[in-house]
Amino acid sequence: MKSARHIDSKRPEIRRGLRIIGPLIAILGLAFATMGLMTFFGSFHYCGSVNASENPSVMGQVQCGEIDCPQIFPQMWRSPSESQGLPAIAPEALKEETPMAEKRLGELSVEELDSLIGRISKSKMSNAEKIVYYSGRFLGTPYELFCQGDGPYARYDTAPLMNFKQINCMTYCEQVLALALSSHYEEMFNVLQHIRYRNGIIGMATRNHYTMADWLQENSWCLEDITEKVGPEYYKRLTRIISHKKFFAQKGITDIKDVLPDRRVTISYIPLADLTKIIYRLHSGDIVALIQDKPGIFSDHMLLIYKDEKGRTFFRHATMATGTTLDVPYEEYVSGLKKSKKKYLGMSFMRVREDVQWVSERRLTHGKVIF
Repeated sequence: MKSARHIDSKRPEIRRGLRIIGPLIAILGLAFATMGLMTFFGSFHYCGSVNASENPSVMGQVQCGEIDCPQIFPQMWRSPSESQGLPAIAPEALKEETPMAEKRLGELSVEELDSLIGRISKSKMSNAEKIVYYSGRFLGTPYELFCQGDGPYARYDTAPLMNFKQINCMTYCEQVLALALSSHYEEMFNVLQHIRYRNGIIGMATRNHYTMADWLQENSWCLEDITEKVGPEYYKRLTRIISHKKFFAQKGITDIKDVLPDRRVTISYIPLADLTKIIYRLHSGDIVALIQDKPGIFSDHMLLIYKDEKGRTFFRHATMATGTTLDVPYEEYVSGLKKSKKKYLGMSFMRVREDVQWVSERRLTHGKVIF
């Protein structure tokens, strides 16, 4: 048995050990407590919003106005692991099992993306089916409001011109559309700039900031407004004054050149009360704009339509509320909109063209090389 003196001689070492171990235990305890709080609060969805017309601190990346989703209870959300990202019938180009097929698009190298785009373009998939496929490969991708801009040498917004690792609701739709319309990586990058910018001219002044007033109208070469087609007995018209000058001024940009003049723009939308009545007329791959009740802006959020192999319809979108990209059941999302404190008018719908008008009257080819 050790003597008391021997034990006492060890006490300074024990005390030194406790001084080292004690703070480590405290840090670990704080970390676990923080994780617990995050888990608890994570069960609630933030239903605030970031409005391009209200928040001057939000730069030009806020292209579709408010980028957020309405307050919807957590159980309504479908997690990425539960979402069926691939089409019901896998494209022949990807039937072989490869590690690449398991990765999200943001995890692929340029070479892998180039190979994937080439194989998908040679498949028998329609443009709408390609949108479904590529949008599925983004499921689980983190949401980031300021994820894209005009490139590192731009004057006002130096975020990257393309970003597959982080997306917001509008860049999600833009990048998926560019992928669906392209046959290789470089073409996809160029087509993307023609989707994001008027005539493909990169800059803050020429970016298609407003979904309905800019984005849809400038992309009529590859998109069709189908709102009146899917709801001929339900659609309503809405007219607003769109001002790029005010848009930029609210962001502190007063020296921008070549600003579009104020415009009176009229759009069609399906009222909130009638959205569930047109569900059978919607197709997988349709693009959706959520219309809000505020002056000077139409769109609040952008989404995609996805119908699974069982015929169930979902909204597929990148959302600030959950910080990720996921599917949510169509009827439940619409129900959440009706319960929201924020006033929504309804939705407008777009569909990708199968006969893309690559060559315009002005000889623009929208990013595709045509000899």
